[in-house]
Amino acid sequence: MHRGVGLFLTVTVGMMAVLGAPKLAGAISDLDLFRVVKTTVQGAQLLTHDEVLSAAAIPAGASVWDEFETLVSRLEAHPLILSAHVRRRLPHELVLEIQEREPVALLPSPMLTPVDREAREIPITPAGRGMDLPIIQPRGGSTATDRELTPVQLRALTLELDRLGSEDPMVLASISEIAMDSWGAVLLHFEHPRVTLRYRPPLAPERLEQGLRALGDALEREPGRQVVSVDLLFQDQVVVGFSPSRRQ
Repeated sequence: MHRGVGLFLTVTVGMMAVLGAPKLAGAISDLDLFRVVKTTVQGAQLLTHDEVLSAAAIPAGASVWDEFETLVSRLEAHPLILSAHVRRRLPHELVLEIQEREPVALLPSPMLTPVDREAREIPITPAGRGMDLPIIQPRGGSTATDRELTPVQLRALTLELDRLGSEDPMVLASISEIAMDSWGAVLLHFEHPRVTLRYRPPLAPERLEQGLRALGDALEREPGRQVVSVDLLFQDQVVVGFSPSRRQ
């Protein structure tokens, strides 16, 4: 930074302490030195830098001393931004810090649409974004005549996925589908091995560990049989289901 600019900024900070930041900001906001010439975006994973800037709509000739309330409101009006914070880096940079709504699952509606922990749809296309997320079965059963999940049931599933991901991201990454049966039990469908875990939410970590241990034990003891389900509905019990044996 040029020595003269550094000295000016030092004096400015001192004047802020004497006059108060709002009064001083109003007095110097028109100076070319404080025109916004650089904008940094932090926290964006799904949105690009340009998309965040477009949402912010910073007017030409804006000063780093301008009020941030309107800028924050514009950012938080974006359907993918949960919250936003703006701070200045003197003499001419704004830092836009955003927290995005994080997708936890894909909902067929009818195209696969990302949804967050509150079951709100996130208006982005998952293709090309590396979204390897569980798919929510939108019906509460196994046939086409079963009823659609209610908003409350749907939200219960997304909250459960968010909780599972917070406790064990590896488990969440291995879930291919999630559903809720007509009795309110959650069904987690895994790909490797292809098995369904059934329980009533919330699933405690120690209870999940019991189920996974029982699954591993069954695979080891019965290598010639296919495990299709692990049922955790009954307290202190784990029921492992096998596919019917083929008749010779």
